[in-house]
Amino acid sequence: MQNISEKERALREELVMAVGYTNVVKCVFADKREVFLEFLEIFTGIRSGRNIKYAEAMLRVTELFDGYPHLVKHFERFLPPDYCREIETKDPFKWLDFRRSD
Repeated sequence: MQNISEKERALREELVMAVGYTNVVKCVFADKREVFLEFLEIFTGIRSGRNIKYAEAMLRVTELFDGYPHLVKHFERFLPPDYCREIETKDPFKWLDFRRSD
């Protein structure tokens, strides 16, 4: 059995979450390729440490995902806690519902 550190395990879990989230965004915006591509640019920018500030990324994603607050909330999982907004919900799994909330 391979012995991996807690740090490696956390990095793998974060990678799995990032890939899964990206796939969900791709499905939600399957008919709006430009939205997905802009999201991908933002997401890879913050993940790679390029010159995208967290506050700017949060603002751009919030505007891009207008009408999909739970996609925005899930995006926050990839930012430091200082950049998270509160989205009120009594259901802790509500973020799994990626349908438009108009």
